[in-house]
Amino acid sequence: MHDHIIVGAGTSGAIIAARLSEDPHTSVLLLEAGPDYADESATPADLDSKNIAVAAHNWGYTAIANEGRTIPYHRGKVVGGTSAINQAAALWARPADLDAWVELGNAGWRFADVAPFFQHLEADRGGVGSHHGQSGPITIARYSDTELIPIQRHFYEACLATGFAKVEDHNDLKSSGVGPWPMNRAGEMRISTLLSHLNPVRKRKNLTIQANCLADRVLLDRGRATGIRLADGQTAEAECITLCAGSIGTPAILMRSGIGPKRELEALGVESRLDLPGVGARIWDHAAVPIRLVPHPGECAIGRDPRFQIMARFTAPGSSQIDDMQLVMATHVDLRAAPALLGEAGVPVVAVLLAALMLPRGHGRLSCKATIQRCSRGSN
Repeated sequence: MHDHIIVGAGTSGAIIAARLSEDPHTSVLLLEAGPDYADESATPADLDSKNIAVAAHNWGYTAIANEGRTIPYHRGKVVGGTSAINQAAALWARPADLDAWVELGNAGWRFADVAPFFQHLEADRGGVGSHHGQSGPITIARYSDTELIPIQRHFYEACLATGFAKVEDHNDLKSSGVGPWPMNRAGEMRISTLLSHLNPVRKRKNLTIQANCLADRVLLDRGRATGIRLADGQTAEAECITLCAGSIGTPAILMRSGIGPKRELEALGVESRLDLPGVGARIWDHAAVPIRLVPHPGECAIGRDPRFQIMARFTAPGSSQIDDMQLVMATHVDLRAAPALLGEAGVPVVAVLLAALMLPRGHGRLSCKATIQRCSRGSN
């Protein structure tokens, strides 16, 4: 019996577990479906800041973009979660975006309320402005002009020639234009929440990290969550259960537990314990259109070249939403796992220019049917 069980040791779960275990009288069990690399020297190369780990440490989800078309949907399956596999971009929210949340009725989210938490998280000694944190657990770094590899330098110069303003710090809270990504890295080391929050406290006697275990569902007793059942049949109990399995994993666990849209669950033979139609609804993410580029021989080498260095941010013509677009150059994308794309490109590795819509109006939904079927096969 524990005081707390945290399901998912990712971007949020690792931080919550670390904070809860500050009380030596509170026992915390942190569960993670993926591996745990407690020894930093044993961390695989695909988890460094130059790469995106989309093979060994990825759930392998797919999304239906529109009828008849599926796309990969990358989520981290490792201690550190998606903070360990994504592009290591560390962008502050814009003040206007947060203030808009307050106008929608979400008290406590005004920029002035949230800014101290950004400051406490980061150690950004190269940022522009006094708002930056200097002593937080997450190191922030930017590539200098001299560190840019050829394809990133030419992208940068082309944006400037097109009329984009030069931005020294995309986290200066106001500038639009082109400049280096602020990244959660120290050299080539990616500072995921494993390194920033969990490893410094993992020796606490009241904190247990259990990796390579898949959470099946929440155990309920007269409407109260009392524990977690794992996919292998084992159970763990606690006074408080916190689901931090992400925007995909958390609603999936809830629906397997009978918490979600009653009609959908009962149609699949799942007993409805709590009818909550919003579980799995309104999944928001930014969409990106890729333009694939065949690199010159010797360029865009996986493992050698950083995947991301430069980003441009701008407002789409006619849009009322400031900086709703990004242009991102991805140095290398491996096509060997996508035979159709490999055949089109004629080379195994391409560079990709991404035009990304950052403030979409459309949204998706997690399919209960797909979740139950995938779970029964033991893959989710």
